[in-house]
Amino acid sequence: MLKGHRAGVDVAALDAAKDLRDKTDTDSVDFLHFVIGLDKEPGIEIPDADIAKFTTWNGCVRYLVPKAGKT
Repeated sequence: MLKGHRAGVDVAALDAAKDLRDKTDTDSVDFLHFVIGLDKEPGIEIPDADIAKFTTWNGCVRYLVPKAGKT
């Protein structure tokens, strides 16, 4: 389960290539909290300039996986 995900969102059913905000009906503040949560859990620093890379689930994976082994 994704910590902090919006109630009623079936994370497993999300299309990994589609915009997360559109598919989860998430506003910009909630989306920022989502990215901050991703930042805190594995201890990977995410600069503000990189937040746009998290618009899709695939983008999250592409960004976080290479950095996961470096923490």
